[in-house]
Amino acid sequence: MRLSASSLVLLLVACSGQDPATDANPDDTGKNITPDDTGTQQLGATEVVGMISDRFGLPVADVTVQLGEGESTTTDNLGKFKFGELERDGEQILHFTKDGYAENHKPVTIVSGMAVATGLTMVPVDFMGTFASTDGLSFTIDDGGPDIDLPAGDSLQADGTVYTGTVMVDATFYDLIPTMGSSLTESERAAAPGDYTGQDMAGEEAPLYSYGMFQVRLNDEEGNPIDLPEGSTAHVDMPMQTNLPASLGDAPQAGDEIPAWWYDRSQNIWVEENAGTVSELPGGGLVWSVDVPHFSTWNCDVTTTTPGCAKCTVMDYAGRTLPGIQLTADNLSYNTTAFFTTVDDGYFCIETIQNSTVRFTYTYELAGQVVQSDPSTATVSGGPNYCAGGGPGCVDLGPCDLNIPI
Repeated sequence: MRLSASSLVLLLVACSGQDPATDANPDDTGKNITPDDTGTQQLGATEVVGMISDRFGLPVADVTVQLGEGESTTTDNLGKFKFGELERDGEQILHFTKDGYAENHKPVTIVSGMAVATGLTMVPVDFMGTFASTDGLSFTIDDGGPDIDLPAGDSLQADGTVYTGTVMVDATFYDLIPTMGSSLTESERAAAPGDYTGQDMAGEEAPLYSYGMFQVRLNDEEGNPIDLPEGSTAHVDMPMQTNLPASLGDAPQAGDEIPAWWYDRSQNIWVEENAGTVSELPGGGLVWSVDVPHFSTWNCDVTTTTPGCAKCTVMDYAGRTLPGIQLTADNLSYNTTAFFTTVDDGYFCIETIQNSTVRFTYTYELAGQVVQSDPSTATVSGGPNYCAGGGPGCVDLGPCDLNIPI
C-alpha cells in the first residue's frame, strides 16, 4: 500500500511559509524526524502535536486541550496545539473542550524521544437550553435526532450535594455514517470520544460497532457539571443509524434488545450499563428506547463476534521504519473506528470486523506541522483473526510507504 503525503491538514505548511521539501530538517525548534544508520527513524524531543478541525476541515481555535489529568494548552487560530519536552510516555488520554462544542477525548501513545501527531474533529452542539431542576425538561436534540425526557427533581453536583437552581443543558447527536471518497461531507464519527473498545458487564473487553450515539451535558449556573436526581433516570428515544449491508450480518429488528454503553473518560473505554429496545418508527426506520441513570456520551452498540485484523510496517521512501505515526482505521461497512501509534519498528496491527472495508489515514509531524496522508482503503477478509502472536491470519497491507521527504 503506497501512501501520499499530499494532503496537509488545513494547509498548515503553506500558512507557516515552510516548504517540507526544502526545510524538512529544521533546527531544534522543529524536532523533526531524522534518519540514522539503523534503518529506523529517530526523533529529538518527546512531544505531542495536534490539529483540531470541524467536520469540513476548518480549524477550531481556542479549544482547551488537557493531556491526561496534567498540563493543558489551547489551540491557536490554525487549530494547532503542542505539548513539548514531555517526561513521560505510554498511553495518555487527550481531553478537548470548548464552549458550544461537544467535548471529545482521544487516546495518544507518547513515545520517548519522538514527536507524535494526532488529528481530531470537534462539532458544535445541536441543542442548548435551560430549565429549573424541579421542573424537568423534554426536548429533541436535533431535527430527526433523539427525544430526551429529563426528570424533575433536585440535581446532584459532582461531590454528591444537592443542586436546586437553573440547569444548563447542551446535547449532540452524532452523524456516524461516512461518505466514501469525500473530504467535505465526512461523518461526525471522528468527533466521537475514545475508540470503539467496550467493557461489558462481565468485565470483558471487545470491539464495538454503533447504531447511534448522543452526548448530553448538564451544568449549574456557574458551569460546574451536575447530573440527574438520585435514583432517577432519563428516557431516550434515539433513531438508529446503520450502514450494515445484509451480506455482513443480521440488521437490527423491532423487538431486539441492544446494550447501552457510556464513555468513561478516566479509562478511555465504553462501559456497558442497561439496554434499550428496538421498535419501528411510524414513517419507517427504527428507534432505540432506553433509560439512562446518568449523563455522558451514550452509545447503542453491539460487540463483534467476527473479528478481523490488518497489519503493516510503515516506512519512508528509503525503506526506513517510521515511529510516532498515528493510524486511524475507519470501518466503512460498520460504524466503528480503531487507532494505533507506531513505535520504533514502525509496525501496526489493528483489529476490526472481518469481511469489511476499512479506510486508513496516517497522521504525523513534519517540520513542526501536522500532516495527514490521503486515505486508502482495503478489505479485511477472512477470520476470525486477531493481532496476538504477530497476527498470523491478519491481512498484510505492506508495504505501507509514506513518501516523507527527509
